[in-house]
Amino acid sequence: MMKKIAALLVISLLLTGCHDVKETVESQTANDVSTTDSLDDSFYRVVNFNTNLNRDNYYTSFGQTSDFQTIGRELQILSTAHFSTADYYMSEGQYLKNEDMNKLLRRSSDPKEYPHTLQVQRGEAIGGVDNPIMVSTVHEQDYYRKEGDKYELKGISLAIVLDPRDENNNRLSTSMDEQIVADFGRQSISKLYDYLQTKKDLKDIPANICVYYATNTNESDINGRYILKSFCENSVGSIDTLNYHNYMFSSEEATAVDEETASQFEIFKSNMKKAATEAVGVIGYGRYKDGTIQSMNIKLNVNVKTYEELIYLVSTAADEIDNQFTGFDIKVLVHSQDDLEAIIIKEQGEKAKSSLLY
Repeated sequence: MMKKIAALLVISLLLTGCHDVKETVESQTANDVSTTDSLDDSFYRVVNFNTNLNRDNYYTSFGQTSDFQTIGRELQILSTAHFSTADYYMSEGQYLKNEDMNKLLRRSSDPKEYPHTLQVQRGEAIGGVDNPIMVSTVHEQDYYRKEGDKYELKGISLAIVLDPRDENNNRLSTSMDEQIVADFGRQSISKLYDYLQTKKDLKDIPANICVYYATNTNESDINGRYILKSFCENSVGSIDTLNYHNYMFSSEEATAVDEETASQFEIFKSNMKKAATEAVGVIGYGRYKDGTIQSMNIKLNVNVKTYEELIYLVSTAADEIDNQFTGFDIKVLVHSQDDLEAIIIKEQGEKAKSSLLY
């Protein structure tokens, strides 16, 4: 009951924070800005302007996979190389409207109908797939500098989200070869930058354009990742390849890539099973950059019958994390039956800290 009340309070606070939407970005004041006091300095202060009109489509496409957070969070991280978190403010995308998305994502048998489309023209094939639908969406983040009590647009970051499907919009049975997808992504970066130059508000605005290869849920729920980026200022910049990967523990793929972490995870998993009275489920998801693990999220499902049993398993999990893992951040979500009971967080170089939800 207490959890339901807390959830309702959170929803109420979120709803009350959405009033007084302004008509123009120039009229915004500091009252519409979040702080980053509860976060670290890799996050931006967020300016609350108008709602992103593409939010519903984004949620429908990615709300059930890890892409939902990865697309936005890692686009923000990739933006910090060009727009510092100390000097810039971020907002949801305000400049690519529905009509822009139509121009970028639709196609026709007549190439002249959508001359700026990022999609494959009808009659063409890629990777053995005829008339594939390659681009799911273009996700936008805007970056501002504050002048007095006004906010002036100084940069934009865009993620071209590639989610290859057949011409009937069905997921492919196996993922398209990454090199083929990357070659298509390089072309898409140039096309998108050319389109930005046709828009008065965005012409000559520095643009950080990245390409995200979305999760193919027929194969996995964690493999979405950024594969390309280009910082475009007055022209398309150098298009760099990004080496991001996600691996599930335990799996043969994770062991082949990182045997040491895989061994540590197996010990953690074994010790949790020994500590528990009933069955325990343990799954880890590691995020890698340039072959090195950056962070791991662990889902720990326990079956407990008493509060004391829950405390024991949470404490044991925290101890085991301290004993087994070093050098990267870890988050553990502890579920009992269908309820989230606790969260354990271990930041790099620190001891694990646990919080029980009750």
